[in-house]
Amino acid sequence: MAILNLAASITPGFGAATVNQQVLATSASASATTTITVPASGSLSPTYASRGYVHVRLTRTAGAPVAVVDITGTDGTTTEQLSPALTFTALGSASNANVVVPFITDLNLTSISVAVTLTGAAATANVDVDVAANP
Repeated sequence: MAILNLAASITPGFGAATVNQQVLATSASASATTTITVPASGSLSPTYASRGYVHVRLTRTAGAPVAVVDITGTDGTTTEQLSPALTFTALGSASNANVVVPFITDLNLTSISVAVTLTGAAATANVDVDVAANP
């Protein structure tokens, strides 16, 4: 599934984000933590990130999951939490979760990870992550 409104669209007039990367349609299921790392391999390109936005979208596919989302970034040595854990409760049959989290750090981040933990009987969801950032 594609993200139509990218995180980079939040900042018109502030210059284009140098880093625009996404990982789409990662499946998450109950009783396990699914971690999505942007980029999926290597380092953020064309440069590192120290400020920007992380856009996370959960699309419920079964059950009524409660989702906890934890966003971290690393420079390869130090890992820093970029937001408090976010909790979305009881996503029903016609509901999804969509959040954009701004961040700023003194680290030169080479990757950003989003850990999604679902609870609830037979709960599953697809997770899309989009990063728009600058050095």
